[in-house]
Amino acid sequence: VIDTVAKAAKKLAAKVKGAAKKAKKKVKEGVEKLIAIVFPKKKFAAEDGSHTLSFTGKLPSAKVMVASTPKPLETRLTEIEDDSNKNDVKKARGYLTGLVRLQGELDAARKKRGLTKSAKDKLKRQAKDRLQNELNALATILKKIFKSNLGTKANPYPLRWPKPAYTQYPTIYVGPRTTKRIPQATFASGVEAVEKKLNAAEKAAWKPKKITAFKPDGSANLPGDSQTLGIKDPYRVQTGMTFKLPKKQKTTPGGGRINAKFEPFGFRAGDEKLDGDHVLEIQVGGEDVVENLWPLDRSTNRRAGGEVSRTKFEVGGTKKEMSQLKADAKNKDIWLQIISTK
Repeated sequence: VIDTVAKAAKKLAAKVKGAAKKAKKKVKEGVEKLIAIVFPKKKFAAEDGSHTLSFTGKLPSAKVMVASTPKPLETRLTEIEDDSNKNDVKKARGYLTGLVRLQGELDAARKKRGLTKSAKDKLKRQAKDRLQNELNALATILKKIFKSNLGTKANPYPLRWPKPAYTQYPTIYVGPRTTKRIPQATFASGVEAVEKKLNAAEKAAWKPKKITAFKPDGSANLPGDSQTLGIKDPYRVQTGMTFKLPKKQKTTPGGGRINAKFEPFGFRAGDEKLDGDHVLEIQVGGEDVVENLWPLDRSTNRRAGGEVSRTKFEVGGTKKEMSQLKADAKNKDIWLQIISTK
């Protein structure tokens, strides 16, 4: 009898143990399934790119994460908080606190005993909906906070410049004063070739008989003119140059001032297929001064202004036009950097 009772007790204990294991497994599976359903994600686009809000960990202490590179949202908020966004950051932290509190409520609710299958399903749906609503509200705040620093002096907009670097502008040759055109190619043949283009008075007045090369990156004076010619800073356009858009747009005058300087010496821009060019375009901050003027290939000059004004920049997965940057520049500093030249 004792043996029979012992065997029965042992068998019963094994059944109880087995049932407990099954129950534990079912509870674990139920929790894992609940977590998969409860924790939603929220994708949103901000000025600095696309992001995804998600959770990592388990109830009741899962952390809200933000990606591209996943990191705790609180960490990201701390990194970007400043005087301009502190009120919105405070609101975002309020939502994080609310999500912690909500997780605690959901964790307590799912641990209640005696819930029917219908009640459990309802809890799962409600949990998912409540968490999703909180994430949606949080994403709305984050859109205002997550702004790109593109356009700052430290991170300027990259611009492909449609004209050559300032050192690659043409050299202009100057000799005697004359009312006639002397082609630039004639100067390459020397003094005798130039003299053939002059009348007797002009030939006699040409002293000393010298041909001067005016280089765009040089600094020289025309005979009888106190103004130094040559492209000067801050207009020396080249790869790596940074500049700030003007707060107010100006109309672009012609470049005739530089042509007029050379004309008394036989230079005729039109015949050379050259235009007087504002080296740093007026529309992006250049000035109408001789230091920012030099002759340039006519077709390049006439095409460049439109190319600059139609430039589009990649910002947060979308295109931003130069016209929008010019509008933004009225209220804040907008910086650009030349990353290539023709």
